[in-house]
Amino acid sequence: MAKINPFEIKINGTTLELLAKQAAKAFKDIEQYFREITVRDNFFREIWEGQIAAGAESKIRHTLEKVPEGYLILSDTSAAVGRGPTQWTTEFVYLKNNHSTDVATVKVAILG
Repeated sequence: MAKINPFEIKINGTTLELLAKQAAKAFKDIEQYFREITVRDNFFREIWEGQIAAGAESKIRHTLEKVPEGYLILSDTSAAVGRGPTQWTTEFVYLKNNHSTDVATVKVAILG
C-alpha cells in the first residue's frame, strides 16, 4: 500500500500544510490579543454609592451606553436592596430598598 504524505492532501484546493500554518497564526494572534486585554477592556462596569429610602425605588444614572446586564451589591446596610420593578434603560437602572423602615446605604457595581 502506498503511503500518502498528509501535506499533499488538499481541502478545497488548499494543502493541509497551508491550513496548519494559517491555524497556527490564528492561535498566535488570539493568544497575543488575550495577553494585551485588560480586565477594564473586558468588564464594563460602573460603581454607584448612595442611599435609598425605606420602601423606595431609586433611579440611578449610568454611562454604559447600553442596558446593563446585571448588578453586584458590594455593600448594603439594610441587606434588602434589589432590582426595582421599573425596566432598566441605556441611561438608568432602578434599585429598590425592600426594607420597610431603614434607609439603605448602598455601594453597587452596575455591570455591562
